[in-house]
Amino acid sequence: MTEEKKSSTSQFGSERPELMPKQPFYQLMVLEKGASHVHVKIQTSDPKPSSKWFHLDLVNTSKPNNGESLQVFGDDNIIKLKLKPGQEYRLTGYTMDPYKNSLGELNFRAELNNSELKELLQRATHFTKDRGGQLIQCSYLYRNKTVEYFNKIFETDGIMKVYKKDDNGDQGSPINGKLDGLFFACKPDLQTGLPPLRSFFGPRRVKIPPTDLFVADTNLYFTDFYCNRRAHYVTLVLTLAGSRADQFCRERLLTLDPYNNLFFMKAEEEHSSYVYTSRNIWVEIFYTENINLCSYLSPDFIHDVPSTGTSKPEGIPKNPNCQICNL
Repeated sequence: MTEEKKSSTSQFGSERPELMPKQPFYQLMVLEKGASHVHVKIQTSDPKPSSKWFHLDLVNTSKPNNGESLQVFGDDNIIKLKLKPGQEYRLTGYTMDPYKNSLGELNFRAELNNSELKELLQRATHFTKDRGGQLIQCSYLYRNKTVEYFNKIFETDGIMKVYKKDDNGDQGSPINGKLDGLFFACKPDLQTGLPPLRSFFGPRRVKIPPTDLFVADTNLYFTDFYCNRRAHYVTLVLTLAGSRADQFCRERLLTLDPYNNLFFMKAEEEHSSYVYTSRNIWVEIFYTENINLCSYLSPDFIHDVPSTGTSKPEGIPKNPNCQICNL
């Protein structure tokens, strides 16, 4: 019995259409992304592409007029593009052949990656050690705001609610505009051991013992080292273990040992209630939970202080000319 050959014509006598050759697949693939750069590669399913030239468009969507277009050759393994920290970008492209195959679209924010954060932490550590690397007991975390800010809290439910992190500090910080929390300072006056007499952020202050927030089921993360003028600051994030904020920080920030670091730590002795902070650098804590202030109505915890200013809603960007805290 002979095998029947399939006819190239249909039952109506017309020629069957030949199958169109499958177009090769092209895609932009991110190899590394940081606050000041992105490294990409063009991946293709075609082992011998007819054209190795590609067109890329990098658009700064935060400032649409600040974009660039470039042509790249496919044999280049890594394509390196410069970014501005904190800006949002869209990267697209296509093949430079008659088919104009799309390379896809990448949308991302230029923010500090893990290796950049490690270098920033290393700089903060060296800065602190060079000035003595000493610790001092922290009796209170303190937060200074306007009288109106606190009045509004007590006119409602007494809850000091978290808010979105502003752009203060390094513009490429992974938490800017993404993580909710409350800022506290923790550096005491070196003479009295208590919070400084004056405030730069408002005339009313709430003081909270650090052990009320820095408890057994909290995690501590490093996120920033910066200066605005002369004074240098380290920003740490304090989260409740297992919370959504904690999961966010675990993926993007650097975990610190709560019993062994140069910035904010608990005493290792069992049953000790002591908390220490650096006396050589300003440390600020971004606490990611709401706080019920009804437990702190005493004048011992909420009182007025001399103030020389208020905070700016958008924050103050990092000094770009500092050789100490800029990567």
